[in-house]
Amino acid sequence: MKVCLLASPMMDVVDGALRTISMDAERECPSYGIHMLAAALRAAGHEVVLVDLIAEQSVDLTPHEGALKGCELVGVGATSLSWPSARAVLHQIARMLPTVPVVLGGIHPTMFDRYVLETSPATYVVRGEGERALLQLCECVGAGRSVADVPGLTWRAPDGNIVRNPAHERTVRVRRAVAPSPSGRMAHRCATKGDP
Repeated sequence: MKVCLLASPMMDVVDGALRTISMDAERECPSYGIHMLAAALRAAGHEVVLVDLIAEQSVDLTPHEGALKGCELVGVGATSLSWPSARAVLHQIARMLPTVPVVLGGIHPTMFDRYVLETSPATYVVRGEGERALLQLCECVGAGRSVADVPGLTWRAPDGNIVRNPAHERTVRVRRAVAPSPSGRMAHRCATKGDP
C-alpha cells in the first residue's frame, strides 16, 4: 500500500505574512514522529511518501502533487499549535485526493478526536502512539475490511456517526536499568509503562 505521511508546521501571521513560529521556525527539531511511523510502515512492506512541511516551512502541497498520486492513505500529524496549518493541509488533500482516506495523529487529534473528525475532512484519528494502530489500519484499508477492531482508532462510520474503538491494552514491564542513585548503587529495578 502507498501511504503518505505529512508533518504540519506551527504557523502564525508575522509581519502580515503566514510564517512558521516557535521551534518549527528554527528547524532544530526533526519531524521525529512521522519518521518513526514511516520506518514501521516500510518494515511492514508499505511504500511511504514523506512530506515534511515543517522542514519546508510551508503548508503548500502543490510541489508534492505528483508524489501524492496513487496514495491509498494519507496521514497528517498535528499538535494543538499546528492544528490551523494541519486544517489547511487537510483541505488541500480533500481537493487533490477526494476519495483517499485521511488519518490524523498527534496530541491534538488524540485529545480532541471527535471534534477534529466533526470539523475536518479527515476519516480517522489514531489516539496515542500510532505504530501498531497505523499498521492495522493500513491492513484494513488495503483489504477493504472493517476498522472496528483497530485499537485506539476513532473513525467516521458510513452513516456519519463517530465511533471510538477501545484503546490499546497497556502492559507493565519490569526491567533492569542503570541509573545513579544517592546510595551509590548503580542498578535498580524500575517499572515502565508502554508497548512491549
